[in-house]
This record gives sequence, C-alpha cells and structure tokens, in this order.
Amino acid sequence: MKKSTRPISEDHFNFKEGEAEFILRHLFSNSEDLIYLITLEDRKFVFVNKKFTQTLGYSAEELQNGEYDYMDLISPRSLELVESRNIRRSKGEKVETQIRFWAKGKDGEEVPLHATLIELTWRGKESVLGIARDISLELEQMNHLKETININQVILDNVPTGIILLDPHLKFRYVNPKGEKILGKLNGELLGHSIKEIVPQKEIHDLIDEIARTNFEDIRISPIILTKISPKPLYNQWIFAPVHQMGQVVLIQAIVLDMTETVEKQRELEFKNKKLEEVNLELETLNQRLDEFVAITSHDLKAPVRRIVTFGTMLQNSLQGLNEDQKEQLRLIVDTSRELVSMIDSFVSFSRLDKTTLRMQEFEMEKIIELVMRLRIKDLISEKKAKIVIVRPLSSIIGDYKLFTQVWQNLLQNAIKFSREGIEPRIKIWAEANKERVIFFCKDNGIGIPNNEQETIFEMFKRGSTAKNRGTGIGLSIVKKIVELHGGTISVKNNDGSPGATFYFSVPNPRYLDFNGNPIVTGK
Repeated sequence: MKKSTRPISEDHFNFKEGEAEFILRHLFSNSEDLIYLITLEDRKFVFVNKKFTQTLGYSAEELQNGEYDYMDLISPRSLELVESRNIRRSKGEKVETQIRFWAKGKDGEEVPLHATLIELTWRGKESVLGIARDISLELEQMNHLKETININQVILDNVPTGIILLDPHLKFRYVNPKGEKILGKLNGELLGHSIKEIVPQKEIHDLIDEIARTNFEDIRISPIILTKISPKPLYNQWIFAPVHQMGQVVLIQAIVLDMTETVEKQRELEFKNKKLEEVNLELETLNQRLDEFVAITSHDLKAPVRRIVTFGTMLQNSLQGLNEDQKEQLRLIVDTSRELVSMIDSFVSFSRLDKTTLRMQEFEMEKIIELVMRLRIKDLISEKKAKIVIVRPLSSIIGDYKLFTQVWQNLLQNAIKFSREGIEPRIKIWAEANKERVIFFCKDNGIGIPNNEQETIFEMFKRGSTAKNRGTGIGLSIVKKIVELHGGTISVKNNDGSPGATFYFSVPNPRYLDFNGNPIVTGK
C-alpha cells in the first residue's frame, strides 16, 4: 500500500515532552469560552485564546507581549469591584472564585463576562487562569424579562377588572388596584386573610365551598351579585380559575367583573322593551282599522319582535362580561327596535302609496340584499345553514329602497323556509338587463311550486299545496304589490332539470327613468 504523502500537522505530531502543555493549549485555543492566563505580580497576560481575542478585539500578540495590563481591559464600571477583590486577596482573605464584571474591548465597547478564576503556579509565578463566557444575551434576556414584568405590572395596575390571587388555603396573595377598590381594602390589609373574612356574600361562600370540594380543578363563575347598596348600587361577578404548576394547584385566580353598567343597561333595555311592547300594542290596535294593510303587515310585524326576543335571550345568556360580539348584539337590539318603528311607518306610507308618491332614489340592489341578510334573516340563515350566492355586480335601480328591503326579505325567507327535508338551502341571486328593463332572479333548490299554482301563489292568503303550512300566504302578495308599484312584474317558474324554483321580477332600467320613476322620452 502506498504511503500517504500528506504533511503531518502539529496536531498529529507524536511528541514526548511538553505533551500536557500542548494539549491544554490546543483545547484552550479552540474553546468557546474566553480563556486567559495572567501573572498576579505584574498582571500581564501569559496566554489568551482565540475566543478571547475575537470577543474583545485585541490580538494575542499585543496582549501576550505585555502591551496591556490586565486592568486595562476592565470597564470603568467594574474597576472598583475587581480592585476590591484583588485587595482582599492580597490581605489573605478568601475571595470568590466566580465573578461577573464588564470587560472593555479594544474599540471601547463593554462586554459583560461571567468568569471562573483559578489560582495556580505558572513557571514558579503565582498566576490566575480565567475561564469566562460572554453573558450579553443572558443580560438582554433578563432585561427583557424585567421589562415584561414591569409591563405586566402596569397592565395589572390599570386593567378595569379586579384581579385577585389566592393561595390554596384561599388566603389573599395579591390584589390589583381595581380589586382593592371593589373590596374596599388595600393590598396590605388583605394579605394573609381568608377571602371569606373579607367578602361577606353568601353566594361567594357557597361557590368557594363548591370549588374546594372539587379540589380546585374547575373554573367556577358566580351569578351577578349586589355587593354595595349605597351611595350607588354596585354589582359584581366573580370568576375563579386554578393555576397549576407541576400538576399541583399553586394559586387560585379570581377575576372580579364590575357588572354595574351591564345591569343598568339591561334594566334600561327591559324598560325600553316594555315601552316598545306598549307602542306595538297601540300600533296593532290602529292597524286593525286598516283592512288590506292589516292583512299585509300582520305577517311581518312580528319579525322585529322575534329578533328583539332573540337578542334579549342572547344577552341574558352572555352576562359574564361584555365582549365585542355581545356589544354588537346590544347594538343590534337597539337598531332592530328602531327598525321596527321605521318599518311600521313605512307600512303606513305603503298603505297610502296608491294616492302618494314613492320615495324614489337610485340605489345598489346588492346592498339592500346584504342588509336583509345581516339584520333581518341572519338567524334563519344560520339555523337552516343556508348559502346565498350573489353574482356581482347587480344593477342599480331607481325606487323606494325601504320597500325593496321587504321584497328581498320575503323572497329569501320563502327560499329558505320552503327547502326540502334534510337538504341545506342553496340560493343564487343575479340580474340581467336590457335597454328597457332590469330583471332580478332568485333561484332556490327547494320544494318547487306546482305549475297550476304559479299564478295564484301571489294572491293574498294563497299558499302552494306543497308548502305544508310553512307560511301565511301574505309575503308574496307584498312582494307583488311593491314590484307593481314600481312599474314592474313578478313571476315564478320551476327550475329546468333540478329541484326548486326561480322567482324573477323586472323593473324599469334606471338609465331610462328620471328620479320620479317616469320614463325619459328620447328622440327617435
């Protein structure tokens, strides 16, 4: 076998003398720690490794040739610490073997080091072997942790919710400022006391006993409690949650919500609902005097009321602290109440439309449909898992937009209600336009309408024979009258080759109407 001609490096040299020194130098030179050797008498560097020179920027030659004293590499902020250690050592006192200090790089940058100092004799001289590591990242993480703790403390101090920490014996460990205000005592007055000593309400005592019986494993929520009567009633709700560590419950966190405003708003809402019910009763009495108007409106007058009941129920079920969804629900209740009054006013005007002028304006039909889906039939869509596809853009028209809101509400309600058993409703809406007319289509996958009933279905109180009592027979008559008042027509046909029906109505193209809804006459 041919011998290798690769030069033998120092690493592979088969040495006898100085073997230990060579191994140490080799290990030290390649260590990820900063390693240096200094003599105590003159504080000069005997050896520095590669990591030392890389970190502080000095070359090994200028350090080992005596150009720098060891103390020259100590940052001013650590000079006193290092000198103190040197003085104590010179007096024969026992000094720590580990020290944290700031070193000064050649470029003036300061580097935090954690060093282990080993005293030894080097060639007859008292020396120190230093093994240090750069702790810049560690300090940065500690500073970040301190900042995080400070931020969390600021949050706890300013959060508008009472935050209380209890030990496993239900004694106070911490109370934030809002909690102090709710309990009427400062943090120092509460520490070490049992929550039962401070909070007198029986509901809280019962809840705490229940939590203890379950070994603090579950979250518990109290009912809304009247905790103060004067000078102003104060209502709170408590949430208890265990904090686990290593499988053990180490703390019980109590979140105390101020529900006073919520209770007041609920009572105000109940009062408004009662007043609204009174208004509805009066309106129903008035509506009974209108023959056809009563027949048309009786079906739809109940829809807003049902929405009020629905949102009121949602409110009652979610009184654990208002989140954004619940605030939206409250707004929807108010909006729906206002909408009810507005709708009734519109119907009063509608009953007189034969003798009055419609409120004509140009509007985008797709926005009306989106409004109906969002405010009027949102619950029905969710309940039936209906999917409504709008092929955009839909043409704009000139008309009374409030009345067309009723058109789409009735069409979409029918399309969803009269779906086939076990089949989720699928509805498609699109529009086609020609020079004179705009035609809107509403196609469903429901039960369809027998051919002999496709004309009569638009008459008052007429229902398709396949409807199975799922409607009153009024909604489509409303749609037909509104469309006809706008100079349009409405029809229905069963889908070709697929289940369901398509309702379609036409209205004049707004390009050829003035804002009174009258045709624009152009020359030939």
